[in-house]
Amino acid sequence: MNGRKDFADRNEMSGSSRLGIEPFPSLEIIAADPEFKPEVISREEFDVVWQHAKGTPR
Repeated sequence: MNGRKDFADRNEMSGSSRLGIEPFPSLEIIAADPEFKPEVISREEFDVVWQHAKGTPR
């Protein structure tokens, strides 16, 4: 990983991130693939990362 954090929402996007047209699979399905190690984070943790990716850190 290069440490870059891109994002996409209904109004804007950065880097190569785009909104998908299909919903994400469950964490259990993602975790079944050894390439991924998903973990649950709090809403607050998500908001910090999201704002940083958008260039508006809290």
